[in-house]
Amino acid sequence: MAKSKRTKISSGVTNTTTSLQLAVNADPPVTSDDQNALAVAVVVSGSTDEPQGVVDSNASSEYSTGGQPESTSPPPCPNGSENSHSTDNLASSVSVQQHLDTHFLPSPSVHGTQRLNDLLAWIREEGYNLADSADLNDLSWGEVIKGEGVCLHDGEQPAHLTLVAKIGEDGFNLTTHGGWRRDNSFGRGLDKQKATAFLVKPDRSPFNTLFERAISNITALQARGMHEGSDILSVLKDGAIKISWPLYEKIPSDESLDWTTASTDDGWTLTSSSRCHALMLATADTASSRNEWNDWPTPPHLISDIGVLKTTHHPLPLPAYRSNGERISPSYWRSELQGAIVKVKLLFKFYYIGNDKRSVFVLQPYDVVVVYPPVVQSSSPIKKRKLDDGPSPSSRRRPVRA
Repeated sequence: MAKSKRTKISSGVTNTTTSLQLAVNADPPVTSDDQNALAVAVVVSGSTDEPQGVVDSNASSEYSTGGQPESTSPPPCPNGSENSHSTDNLASSVSVQQHLDTHFLPSPSVHGTQRLNDLLAWIREEGYNLADSADLNDLSWGEVIKGEGVCLHDGEQPAHLTLVAKIGEDGFNLTTHGGWRRDNSFGRGLDKQKATAFLVKPDRSPFNTLFERAISNITALQARGMHEGSDILSVLKDGAIKISWPLYEKIPSDESLDWTTASTDDGWTLTSSSRCHALMLATADTASSRNEWNDWPTPPHLISDIGVLKTTHHPLPLPAYRSNGERISPSYWRSELQGAIVKVKLLFKFYYIGNDKRSVFVLQPYDVVVVYPPVVQSSSPIKKRKLDDGPSPSSRRRPVRA
């Protein structure tokens, strides 16, 4: 079905109710030009139907009743003569512009409301709303993809849980090494390390309320999935939601090689064609892996560990994006994600450790899209100092010793 087109109303338009109706029924989003055009239509047509967010509620006596015009007649012309439908277009244009300057203010709230509605629609429509318990009722725990383990799914595929939250500044380890140390208490190798961060409640309504509901729903989902009598390792901690991302994956082997080929003392004997095929695949994998590693910042104390890892693994970049759809390079994960407001799609996974009788839950990001970048503030008094105020006065608090 074809979308209706918005009608632009010029300054020389005559009185018409049809133009107003077309402007009101136009498809969003509304641009500043369209707001002005809609305002012109209201003034020219004399309609008493106020378009929300356009008329100034503090207007003069002509619009004293709740921002509504008391009279349906157009405003007077600058020369004092009565305005009529026979007035030429130039005079009408000047009159309309003066009326707009007097009674109408720019309305950025229209765009703000549209942005808010877009985010709420994204939460509802792009996945399963983590803040809506009714939306989660039909989801189940189980294995839908062989080898992928147990996850929360809708019967066909893993469920994408949607949420708008803030990435906390504390506990931020979304880095290429995830804060790994050789002397870690679990004896975990770097290849098993995960990058982690905490989602915290944003300070904007209604997303702060939705976040609190998401916390309650996560608690209920974990209770449904855990093994009876087992301890639980939750994704919740102190009112925050922990997310984890695997950083490395083993380079897959070539399944096309014939393992039945006779072997010698030196190893496998390959035919000429098999050898060429294996060489081509190895070259392609090496080139691709090299490009990925080139954009993988490594701290100096881990260069040797990463060097060993390059021979067997390739890196897994976080699926993080700017608002324009550009992928965020690993070099900018901290500067662009720590403290940012994001909309996320999450996969909920479950593992059971039988020896410890422990139910382990993991939330893995499927998409991370920045809605609003981090707010950068300087907390240092020295950095906040205004240098143009001149040299600092005496700051000594104790008397000079004689």
